[in-house]
Amino acid sequence: MAGKRGRRGFGHIRKRASGRYQASYVGPDTRRHTAPTTFETRMDAEGWLTNRRNEIRDGEWTPGRSPHRSMTLGPFAESWLVERRKSDGSVLSVSTRSHYRKLLDRFILPGLGDRTLRAITPETVDEWYDRLNTGPTYRAHAYSLLHAILETAVARHRTTGVTHNPCLIRGAMKAKAAKRIEPAKLETIERR
Repeated sequence: MAGKRGRRGFGHIRKRASGRYQASYVGPDTRRHTAPTTFETRMDAEGWLTNRRNEIRDGEWTPGRSPHRSMTLGPFAESWLVERRKSDGSVLSVSTRSHYRKLLDRFILPGLGDRTLRAITPETVDEWYDRLNTGPTYRAHAYSLLHAILETAVARHRTTGVTHNPCLIRGAMKAKAAKRIEPAKLETIERR
């Protein structure tokens, strides 16, 4: 019903006395299914419901199945981008959000979007990184974005099943300069 507190198009979210959010939905089996844990934010609860709705839509839903096995990077990254905030809690700038969108669409989702979060291993990330066909700046930015998304998955390990960030390549978040810039020598400056 429109206007009722906690009601949505799919599923139900309610705030518990603890301040955490509980999500539930009625599945194709006409039974109510509740998330295995409560969520720190309403957005986390909405993300969990979105994943369940996608499973139903895609014909992948089964009652009692652990959401850990089926949560893929694609939908998780999409919800991450929607809810992403700066460290001070303010919203991302339009240009930053646009940059993240471009990185996801061009570099991350084509190679990893269909993989379940738990199936993304350090070896998977290494292979993806080695296949990135772009310059050093975009390569570092894409890796940094993947690292941040998977760090969020680790923080939400109760719903994602991810306990460690598989992005372990040292220095991958830094763009290496194409050539080293040498400072001008004193003699050169004095001749001018």
